[in-house]
Amino acid sequence: MPKEDTALTIFGRPDKEAIESLLTGRTPVNEIKDRVVGGGKRAKYVNTYYMTRQASLITGFRWAAECLEEKIHPGPPAPAQEIAAKMRVTLWDRDGNKVSFESWGCVQVQKQGVLFYDQMKAAYSDGIKKCLSYFGIANDVYGGKDLEFLGQEPPSVSSEELIEVEEVKPETKVTGNKATFMRYMQNNNIPWIKVQEILCIDVIEDIKNFDKALKILKENL
Repeated sequence: MPKEDTALTIFGRPDKEAIESLLTGRTPVNEIKDRVVGGGKRAKYVNTYYMTRQASLITGFRWAAECLEEKIHPGPPAPAQEIAAKMRVTLWDRDGNKVSFESWGCVQVQKQGVLFYDQMKAAYSDGIKKCLSYFGIANDVYGGKDLEFLGQEPPSVSSEELIEVEEVKPETKVTGNKATFMRYMQNNNIPWIKVQEILCIDVIEDIKNFDKALKILKENL
């Protein structure tokens, strides 16, 4: 009887491109985004889905995340302003050896149209991303290294792909009707986690065109 090519055997094969990205310390330019942070400054980041997918491809799905502690500031009965989660991420090799890193993730509470537990999930995601950066995943983005290769052509990205990346680069100016977008979420009881999945974003600040985002949301619900 032939041996079945089960999911377990497939998952056990590290992905060549993911390993190359880790070893070269270069996150694909089409995965690097930016947003406005405190003081009007801009910061580079990558979405959670990219980092967790890299962890799965590099380890053959031998990794796990757990929450060690949660904090809410200022805490009940006052309305929450910040939500934090201390996360631990563990990676295993094929011999069963494991390495873990811990880090806090934090999110500013968004008062309109976002459920509390969706914001807690965002804090979890932030902590997981920080832990994975300690393993070297997207460390060029989060490790304070100058991204000198941005705008150049990495070995694994073609010129045509770079042109496409430039065309879909997020706008620096926010456009569209945010109030209409939030009202649609509230009236249809759409959880924030669903919005994140459809729009491939982490926080609402990632949305640069609310009219376009609303159209995509309607098309995918």
